[in-house]
Amino acid sequence: MEAGNNVTALLADLKALKTVLDLIEDGFEDLDSRAPLTGHIGAHWSALWTIISDECDSLRKLESLLVSVNTDVKHLDSMRRAIRIKETNDQIVMYRQEIQAYRDTLQLSFQSVIL
Repeated sequence: MEAGNNVTALLADLKALKTVLDLIEDGFEDLDSRAPLTGHIGAHWSALWTIISDECDSLRKLESLLVSVNTDVKHLDSMRRAIRIKETNDQIVMYRQEIQAYRDTLQLSFQSVIL
């Protein structure tokens, strides 16, 4: 059951990450797209872009893991799926920690920009 709890917690973390990304998207809309971002602000946004790119890679890997865990088989499907989830629990926990770290970094970054 621990794996099920981790997956549920992972979903909550993904929703929280989406909220932060939505806030950042709204912040980008407020920027004048014609003005180049230079200096400290430009470097900050460049670093932010790198973080988001790394996060996308992690999310793609997580998606691949979850798709492989959720594969249908002909015999004893639910039992095999439960075993696969249990076997990948450590990886799910690792991805969850990554998502939390990305969310916290993005949230802090966004807060520093609006101050």
